[in-house]
Formats: sequence, C-alpha cells, structure tokens
Amino acid sequence: MNEVIPLQTQFTARDPDSGAPLTVVGVDLSSAFGPKLIVLRTEGGFTWPDVVEQVKRPPPGNPA
Repeated sequence: MNEVIPLQTQFTARDPDSGAPLTVVGVDLSSAFGPKLIVLRTEGGFTWPDVVEQVKRPPPGNPA
C-alpha cells in the first residue's frame, strides 16, 4: 500500500496556530495516529515540506 497520496488538486490554506500560508499537496498515511496532511511552507524566500494534522481553509471566495 502506498503510504503517501499526492493530491491531484493542491489547495492553499492557513496554519491554524500561526496563520502562515500553506499549500496542501498530499496525505501521509504512515502515522500510527491517523492520516496527516503534507504541506509546503514558504517563508523568507525558502520553501520546505511539513506534515500537519489540520489546516484552516478560508471561506469560499476569500483567498488564503
């Protein structure tokens, strides 16, 4: 079984704690504690991957 599922349609969201913008790119199923979201964080000219439990989606019609 593939433990990582890439999303066909990536979406932007916000970190629920810091409000930083994120791009959700996939789902990681390898954790014994349940699925996690694979996100890309961009800050200070750098972009790096991260795994989070949840993100905050903006209301429809409002950009993240």
